[in-house]
Amino acid sequence: MTIYFDENKKAYGDKIPNHITSVADEVWDVFCTQPAGITWDIIDGEFVDLRQSPEYLKQKRLQEVEQELITLDREYIIKLDTPVTYTNGFAYKPKYAQDTYISLLSAGQMIPDMFPMKIWDSSELQERAVEMSLSELTNLTIFLAGVQQGYFNERKQAKAILQKEKEGLNV
Repeated sequence: MTIYFDENKKAYGDKIPNHITSVADEVWDVFCTQPAGITWDIIDGEFVDLRQSPEYLKQKRLQEVEQELITLDREYIIKLDTPVTYTNGFAYKPKYAQDTYISLLSAGQMIPDMFPMKIWDSSELQERAVEMSLSELTNLTIFLAGVQQGYFNERKQAKAILQKEKEGLNV
């Protein structure tokens, strides 16, 4: 079967008068879900596969870079929520440093009698809760903040590379 195109690049399954070009239906099956100008076009009366054109490949890579940027942010959030093992053998989430421990340390500076305090690891099991002094919680917070900063730096470096590539693609 043959697919015929009119001057507006509309496809027809039946032969039409004054068609500008035609293609085999096996070819059209690959492209039929896309409008003209994205993966295919009719140029000078010829059906053209645009999927290998520089412009199409550039747009495709631009979309991939955008997706990679989104993925980097998602992965960062997941890493912050993934427990890491501390020197006491228990696991704590890096986000705890910013979300919880910083405020506990601030309060502990003003109200030192609140320490020692029971600090739970990420398992939330009673037997893994540890009494910590202000100094011990400070060390844990510094450790977790360092892990968090390492993840942040990894993400920023990867994003910088992708942003530079994106800028080059947008030229």
